[in-house]
Amino acid sequence: MVIVIQPPSIFKDSMTLHCFSRSNKSRKQKVPTKIQHKRSSLFFPDSSLTPLLVNHRPVTLQKLEALDAVVQDLEASVKRGIIIDTKIFASLLETCYHLKAIDHGIRIHRLIPPKLLRKNVGVSSKLLRLYAFCGHIENAHEVFDQMSKRNAYAFAWNSLSLMKEKYGIMPIMEHYACMVNLYGRAGLINEAYVVIIDEMEVEAGPTVWGALLYACYLHGNVEVGELAAQNLFELEPDNEHNFELLMKVYSKARRMEDVERVRAMMLDRGLEI
Repeated sequence: MVIVIQPPSIFKDSMTLHCFSRSNKSRKQKVPTKIQHKRSSLFFPDSSLTPLLVNHRPVTLQKLEALDAVVQDLEASVKRGIIIDTKIFASLLETCYHLKAIDHGIRIHRLIPPKLLRKNVGVSSKLLRLYAFCGHIENAHEVFDQMSKRNAYAFAWNSLSLMKEKYGIMPIMEHYACMVNLYGRAGLINEAYVVIIDEMEVEAGPTVWGALLYACYLHGNVEVGELAAQNLFELEPDNEHNFELLMKVYSKARRMEDVERVRAMMLDRGLEI
């Protein structure tokens, strides 16, 4: 989800937000959808947010500077008594995570009502992940302890954190494969991929990429599935199971030409079909 925010300083007391999806289903839709605006609240109508935050003007404004402007606007809105929708908090915390903007994340944390943070596992998990990724382990533990409900990521993170911080045990490949599997089976394919790319302290092995490829098969994610398969082909060039699983991903998406292309690859490598 790309969010374009025009600061209130330009539009007086109004804030206009636009968004468009980066998902495969909406890739053809290039026309932004205008976010609804009320005097007493700001909210997104779309529940699926994966933001890359940019500022409307000027176009050369750096992402962190754009984020700072948005957080300032958010702080001003809260000060005026405007109710901020949960999805805006979730979107901005996701942006802070990708930009490693911990200072901005802390400012956003201060604006989130404590009751919302306790009850909403989506927002609290994003905040927990931000703190953990940026090395603020104590803050992450505080968020975890305050969560009334905990999702798979929260439990997995807490287990890995305890291993490293309390017991001095470094996670091994199988632990990360478990996290990827938990994310993948829940349909959180992008989050599973982020674990591999950003959070693993070692190079991902076949068990990790295999878990991701299988999740892509279950949920029909061809794009990430191709990335997982490519890594598996390099790590295990003679494992026909990886080729067969990618063929199933393509078949499920009705991309029969790609199915035949992978089949030809197997024949070229002397693998049994």
